[in-house]
Amino acid sequence: YANELTMVLIDLVILISLVNESAHTSASTGISSWMVAVSGMVCVLQLGLYNLLPPAAAEQIPHFLEFVFEIFSAGTLFWFCMDNKVLADMRISNILIHGVCFSN
Repeated sequence: YANELTMVLIDLVILISLVNESAHTSASTGISSWMVAVSGMVCVLQLGLYNLLPPAAAEQIPHFLEFVFEIFSAGTLFWFCMDNKVLADMRISNILIHGVCFSN
């Protein structure tokens, strides 16, 4: 479960870079903050339940939380990949049309 704590930090770094590159809308910042908060709480809750529940329940319930955490993490990485794809497409079109890559 320590791996998921590391994943929360990586997701936080990725979301910070996405928010800094976005149009700085309050909706984008609010969604990003919400995603990091929820995934961090799920990760900590999962670790706590795994250590505090009796052994019979300590496996099943934290695994359900793990799936929720992985959904948020996958959403963050998908957003990051799509953002970079759009950026790469814009730069390629600038090179093809103008012959120059305009960086942001």
